[in-house]
Amino acid sequence: SVIIGAFFIIVFNGRGGGDNGNNEEELKRAGQTVLVSYDEGENWKDTSIFGNFDVRQIFLSKRDAGKIFAVTEGNGIYKKEKNSDKWEKLFPPAGVKNPKGTLFYYITEDYKDNVYISEYINNRGKVIKYNLKDKSEEDIFETPLKKYAVFGINSSFNGDNIKIVASDGGFYESRDSGYSWRVLRRFKEGLLSMETNSAAGDFFTATSKGKILKFSPKAEDFIDLSDGLNEFDKSN
Repeated sequence: SVIIGAFFIIVFNGRGGGDNGNNEEELKRAGQTVLVSYDEGENWKDTSIFGNFDVRQIFLSKRDAGKIFAVTEGNGIYKKEKNSDKWEKLFPPAGVKNPKGTLFYYITEDYKDNVYISEYINNRGKVIKYNLKDKSEEDIFETPLKKYAVFGINSSFNGDNIKIVASDGGFYESRDSGYSWRVLRRFKEGLLSMETNSAAGDFFTATSKGKILKFSPKAEDFIDLSDGLNEFDKSN
């Protein structure tokens, strides 16, 4: 997988798995790596090894240029500061051991030193607001039913408006920083991702039935883009 930033390129590859271990030597032997290029792909640095853990997402901070977050499915969230090749464990905090089967799927940020983390724990999807300065954390959302997870989060500049999509088919919104929630849309199929066109404010999500949906900025309307995708040769 490849993600292209304004000044650097990141590639992560390797194998994934479901082990929740934390042994550094085991991680090094397993061989999953994150490669970073700061010169448009001319040269590459192997910045870290994540071992048996699937890298679900690489997130480039917009408020702190050069900071990168990596979401590993079974071993939490890592961060890398600007001009550093070292990854540091961000969440769960040191010394905290989550129950077996805990998974992580997504991270985003606001401009008040908060990140929002999608966690699947005790058979239920949650969203955690974690403050990078004081290391405080707050559960702000959980799926109404068990066995569903949150796969996409978007926060406004100051964190007052938060939108999420979940595998229960819900497109949820909070207008008070996560204290209360309403359902903007409900679908029969699960919503498995969220991408944002920051210029126009549109939202895009993929469903469990292979559809691509485009939402207006307030999610009042949506368009099914799947028909256009059918024009592509599926054999390629």
